[in-house]
Amino acid sequence: MIKLVNPVKSENNDGFKMINLSNKSMATSGNYRKFRVSKEGKKYVHTVNPKTGFAKESNLLSASVIANTDCADVDAYATAIMAMGLEKAKIFLKKNNQLKVILLFFDLEGNINEYSTYTYN
Repeated sequence: MIKLVNPVKSENNDGFKMINLSNKSMATSGNYRKFRVSKEGKKYVHTVNPKTGFAKESNLLSASVIANTDCADVDAYATAIMAMGLEKAKIFLKKNNQLKVILLFFDLEGNINEYSTYTYN
């Protein structure tokens, strides 16, 4: 069993959700731990858009990728999905359906929601 971190309460050991993972690799990337806030209140995240060279805050909090490949590959996919943002990631995942993901994001009301292509056991 693996516990996904709750991105809003990352210091809490209760986690967000438990998943049963067997014979697969999994990696999670997120912007809920490594960021800074300017004096003006602007949040600067650590994931950089490779096209612009700038970090861009988005409503996507974390991307967990699960696949039948090595952990280095799923880690790269998780980071790339964070850089894409939620909507572009959904388009990418339709074309790359061998990847299973759990994306945690803020909805318009500020609640955590989940977009998942992973089937929980």
